[in-house]
Amino acid sequence: TAFTSDRVQQVFNRSSEDFRFTVAVAAFAEVLRGSKDARTWSLNSIANIVKEANSSRMEERQEFLALIDRAQKLKTHLAPQQ
Repeated sequence: TAFTSDRVQQVFNRSSEDFRFTVAVAAFAEVLRGSKDARTWSLNSIANIVKEANSSRMEERQEFLALIDRAQKLKTHLAPQQ
């Protein structure tokens, strides 16, 4: 079976909430360190994964979303002025 991006997305969407949250945390770390592997990630897409991974640990998720929001604000503030 070929691994198409659509197929990978389907499997990811069916994976556990904890797995998706863990992927979001790892992606956030890669974005923060400027990894070339994170070029296709955005802070918005990471936040969306967290929001879709509702769970009983919502407080933990909310804290992480606040951290993503803070990073977005810093990124905007520190962006070169044109």
